[in-house]
Amino acid sequence: MKIETNRDDLYVFLTCTLRYALGRSSYIVSDVINLLTKYECCLEPWQFEGMIREIRNELSRCERNKMFCGMEMDHNAWRKFVEKYS
Repeated sequence: MKIETNRDDLYVFLTCTLRYALGRSSYIVSDVINLLTKYECCLEPWQFEGMIREIRNELSRCERNKMFCGMEMDHNAWRKFVEKYS
């Protein structure tokens, strides 16, 4: 099945998906990272950069509080993902 959508709807969908997954201890973290990687090319640069900034901010908040964003492996996966865009 093929579903058509516009860029702004995709952005809202991915943003909500990202916000759900941030801080979760679940397989969903790797799924969301894969989705963001797959659909980066479909977004405006400012949209994708905003999501990267949101992840960085959450990682920084967790690190300041000496905690992980989800489990340690999730935190490391988010960190590795955003470092690709530094």
